[in-house]
This record gives sequence, C-alpha cells and structure tokens, in this order.
Amino acid sequence: MMAPRMRFLRSSVRVSNSTSCSVSTIAGRPWGLFSFVVCGPSVAGSGVWARAVTVAAIRKSSMGFILHPNVGSKALQWMFSPCHAVTTLTHAPTIWLLGDGKPGHENQSLGLTDAIGRIMPCEVHRLSIAGVKGFFRRMKASNDASVGLPKPDLIIAAGHATHPSLVKLAKKHGARSVVLMKPGLPMGWFDLCIVPEHDFPNGCNRGNVMLTRGALNRVVPPTTVTRESRMILIGGPSSSHGWDGKTLLDALAEVSKEGHWQLTDSRRTPEGFVDEIRKRVPGIEIFPHQQTTPEWLPGKLAAAEEAWATEDSVSMVYETLSSGAKVGLLPAPRHEGTSRVLRGIEDLISKGFLTPFADWQRRRVLTAPPETLREADRCARIVVDRLLKGS
Repeated sequence: MMAPRMRFLRSSVRVSNSTSCSVSTIAGRPWGLFSFVVCGPSVAGSGVWARAVTVAAIRKSSMGFILHPNVGSKALQWMFSPCHAVTTLTHAPTIWLLGDGKPGHENQSLGLTDAIGRIMPCEVHRLSIAGVKGFFRRMKASNDASVGLPKPDLIIAAGHATHPSLVKLAKKHGARSVVLMKPGLPMGWFDLCIVPEHDFPNGCNRGNVMLTRGALNRVVPPTTVTRESRMILIGGPSSSHGWDGKTLLDALAEVSKEGHWQLTDSRRTPEGFVDEIRKRVPGIEIFPHQQTTPEWLPGKLAAAEEAWATEDSVSMVYETLSSGAKVGLLPAPRHEGTSRVLRGIEDLISKGFLTPFADWQRRRVLTAPPETLREADRCARIVVDRLLKGS
C-alpha cells in the first residue's frame, strides 16, 4: 500500500529539559528513514546550532528517506523485510560487492564471490564506502558508487558500516541480500546471513542464517600443485589477545630450524617486529603485507604442506585450514575471560584441526587436520540454489 504524500511538516520537539526546538521535514516524498535537523539558539545567544537526528519511519524513496510521525511495527517490518521478487534467472547473475575497505572484510566477500564463479558464470561489480564516516554519508556514497552499474541480482556485504546501505540498495533494486558475519541490524532484514558458528555457540534455527566454521576466504586447495612449501602467518594484538614479541621470536626460531620457511605479517603486527625477525631468524624469507597483492597469500597457502599462524588471527587460522595444510598454532597471550574467538580456537584444537606450539614441542610433528575446510564453496552452493536459481 502506498503511503499518503505529505505536506511540509513542522512540529515541536523537546531535546532537553530546557530547550524546545523545531523539527522540519521535506514534503512530497514517500516515507522512509530520515535524518532531520534540530535547531536552536547557540550557547553564546546568537546564531543557531544544529544536530542531525535519525528517526525510523517506514518507506524508502530513490531520492532519500523521509520522516513520518506515525510509524507502526508492521510498517517497519514491511520496509526492511528482504525483497523476494527474484525468481529463477535466465542470464548470468550480476553481483555487487559492497565493501568498507577493510582487508579482512573484502577477503570474505571475494571468497564467496570467487566460489560462486566456480559454480556458474557471473558478472561482479565492486562498490566501496571505504573511509566514509557517518550513516547518511555512507548511504549516499554507496548510492553514488552504484550509478551506471547494471541492475544487481545479488548484493553481498561484510562489515557493520555496510549494513544500512546493503538494506537500502537491495530494496531499491529488488535484489537479494547476503550479509557476512553477524549483523548489528535485525537478521530478518537480509535474505541470507552467513555467520561464523562461534557467534552462536548454542546454534541458530533461523531459516535465513547459515553457520560456518570461521570466516570465509579466498584460499582453494590445490588439485595439481605439489605441496612442498612452508608458510608462517603473523597477526598482532587484538580484542582477544595481547602481544609477546620475545616469546614469539623464540617460537619462530624453533619451528624454522628445518626447511625453508616464508613469512608474512598483517596490518596488526607491531611496527618494527618484522625487522626483529630478520635479525633473530635470518633464514626466514619475509614478505611484508604491504608488498603483497590480495592474490598472493591464497596462492602461497594452496602450495603449502605446513603452515603456522598466530593464535590471535582467526582469519589467518581459517585461511590455513582452508588450504589443506597441516597447521600449527603460534603462541599469543590471551586476555582474561572467554571470548567467542577463544571458544572457536579451543573447538578447533579439540577436534584435531590445529596443533598448539606446546604440543608440537613435545612431539615435533604437525597433525594433519581431519578435513579441509571448504566453507566458501559450501556457502556459494547454497547462495546459488536458494537465491540465484529461485526457491
């Protein structure tokens, strides 16, 4: 049902115990999310100050979002429920990747898209809101980035900054929406949520939620390449782990005594630590992350027989497990308490996917994992069957 068209609306809103200010909206557009401006006298007594206020209303417009004072829960549910107009496609689907510029998030989106491309031909376009701050600036940036692109059949996004734009763009273009990792917005607003299982330790029975072992990535196990290289992946301080450079250097010196090892770091690795590795363990060949391409690490891991990753970097751990290599876990001090990241690591250790450094010291052997994780391929098959071939 179409919303009635509105005239210019002014109403009085009290934003503090002593200040009453006027609120203005723009007339003549359908309802939607709207950022309106509250104006009042400045502290100095002259001029005005203004503050943007975000209000949930009910209906979007290609021109923007407008406030309506009477909003019901059913109206909100209508606006944000995923679009289900897509049926079986008779053409190669067009996929938009909406990104925030963070390498880990981009890696997940590309991992899923690469896997879809291994199943069926598709046309991929990347939209970026990297560096854009603020809710409405991001919404505008994503809309601007989409101008001139072919109409999407599917939009994929990762990172909380992308979620509102994903909802808006999917609704605007009648596309299916896939969000990677647990969203901050209600999960019912997306067609499919692909979420690491450590975010739902007790499981999740929602029909549009798919649980995965860790984050998706671009690593594909080799079919013909001889696996004989050895890789080391170094992370850095995180919300779940601290940093102990000396202990890590000792471990690197020990694990690299036999064979030729190659190492790469991450943007979280403390400045100067790579130089310390060069001095302490000169036999390790180092490739700083700033000097590698996005395709470099997946290619290297695909040829690796053995790999080590620091415990703090969940994404690196799952990349190594996706390669089919034997994987060791380098030590990193844990923060107090039990986090979802630590629960996931302990689960992998208990199931034999990872060999902790302390266990390796006793036996000097990396245990082969019980299986190679192919989560991107598994998710891609479900996306294709459920969202691109019709349901």
